[in-house]
Amino acid sequence: MQKVFVDANVLESKTLRDWLYAFYAAGDGLFELYSSEDVVVEAAHAVRKQCKTMSGAVMLHVIEMMKECVELVEDYDCEHPTPPYLGADEDDRHVHAAAVASGCEYLLTDDDDMYPDQEIRDGLPYCVIGSDDFFCMAAESSPMIFGEATQGQINYWQHRSDEPDKLSKKLREAKCPKFAYLVERVIMRLAGLSPAEIDRAKPLGEEYSLTARSHSLSDLQRLPDDIIG
Repeated sequence: MQKVFVDANVLESKTLRDWLYAFYAAGDGLFELYSSEDVVVEAAHAVRKQCKTMSGAVMLHVIEMMKECVELVEDYDCEHPTPPYLGADEDDRHVHAAAVASGCEYLLTDDDDMYPDQEIRDGLPYCVIGSDDFFCMAAESSPMIFGEATQGQINYWQHRSDEPDKLSKKLREAKCPKFAYLVERVIMRLAGLSPAEIDRAKPLGEEYSLTARSHSLSDLQRLPDDIIG
């Protein structure tokens, strides 16, 4: 089980937050998510700046959703983290300190400028990964859980929008185009198309890992009938 520390720029996005929760709800054991109160406060502040008229009750619900699928790291040394913080922005020092204290293998962040120097990235105790790559990795790790997470998102949105491409559209807006493409393939499989038909209509290119390209969508046949629909 891989430990992942989630940064504020991921938690503040409703789309990304929904998918984190979808994977969390679909199956235990795929990964463990961690964050900190500092990060949640930062994410909540960003949400409030974007939605100045949001009611207090809704804001509280958003914060609760941020916390529901992560374990909060409470004790971390921002002054003397080991290894030391060598990122570009001192405002991100607390993120590094909490990620180190949690023992996480991945830092999930969409801040490309946090570690602009590849040499510094290579020396970190965790791998820095963006949302698009992370969700693709999660999808590769378990096609079954991915299928259940996607069905959960379909069920969520079907009562809120008439747009059939809502899931992939929202993911592309959240800068997750590769994962959006995988979601489109799973939606086609859940609709009854065969893996061969999907591969012809939406083939996976070299931007996807060899693991993803070798996975068969036939794994989704093992989903319970009430999930496939």
